[in-house]
Amino acid sequence: MRISTYVYMNASLAGIQQQQSGIARLSSQLAADKRILQPKDDPLAAGRAMDLSASIARRTQYAVNQQQAQLALAEEQTVLGGLADTLDQVKSVLLGGISAANDLPLRQRYATEMAGLYLQVKDLANAQDSSGRYLFAGYRNTAASLAPNSQPFNHTQTVPPSPPASSPATTYAGDANSRSVNINGDTRLRVSDDLNATVMRSGTAGADLLQLLDQLTIDLNDPNLTQATLNTHLSAIQTVVGNLELIEADIAARQIQLEEVSKTNQSLLNLDKDALGKIQELDQAAAIVQLRQRETALQAAEQAFARTAELSLFSFL
Repeated sequence: MRISTYVYMNASLAGIQQQQSGIARLSSQLAADKRILQPKDDPLAAGRAMDLSASIARRTQYAVNQQQAQLALAEEQTVLGGLADTLDQVKSVLLGGISAANDLPLRQRYATEMAGLYLQVKDLANAQDSSGRYLFAGYRNTAASLAPNSQPFNHTQTVPPSPPASSPATTYAGDANSRSVNINGDTRLRVSDDLNATVMRSGTAGADLLQLLDQLTIDLNDPNLTQATLNTHLSAIQTVVGNLELIEADIAARQIQLEEVSKTNQSLLNLDKDALGKIQELDQAAAIVQLRQRETALQAAEQAFARTAELSLFSFL
């Protein structure tokens, strides 16, 4: 009699513990509003959830990289747009100088304008992004990496009234590298351009852009200036403008590529999040019903255990 009672009590106790464990798990699921709290809850679904979580983390990082690339391209595009506008003004001043080939006082006023435009071009070539890095210096885009030079493009402007016959060349302290960002898988997008090789050095007769603009200031102040010399300078400026337009067109193409990649990545990221949500989603109504059922079963098991515990040999004496 005692052995059968002992076995029954152990079975009842195990049932109580099972119900308590089930109630605890359901309560935790309801509190977290998640179906899977531990891999053992659903091993297959848990494995799939881990894969989806890894994919979400990867695509989220791509989205961050894409935003960084968008900002970098937008900053470069803005600066190059300013440079294009300034070079348009340079052309206008140069054409005015050509028209006033025989009017030295007027050409000298144009020379003053040219000196101001030179400074604008120099500032734009040495522009920095929102993080303080120089846009057109390759990998050597910080002040520390450019030491002892403080900027990528270094040139000393000549000043009247006794300028030299020719302007000195510009020194470039950056490098020829272009920065890129990983925007998806193995796809990297170039987010900077080598302005030194493509624009700043694209003048004629071996003169770089800053040197050329400075030389224009010198020449416009020269009473012996010939129209042929001004025409040569105009041709050089037009070459620079043409090269600049090629870079701007290439940036526009990269922006289109980035936009398409970003859209695709965002769509896939949303799909991954939806799939993960469905795997982890808890049916609140069903969970509450199960919880009530287990609570009822637990109450009944506890009552049965209590009645069994009261049984002993003394009850039959």
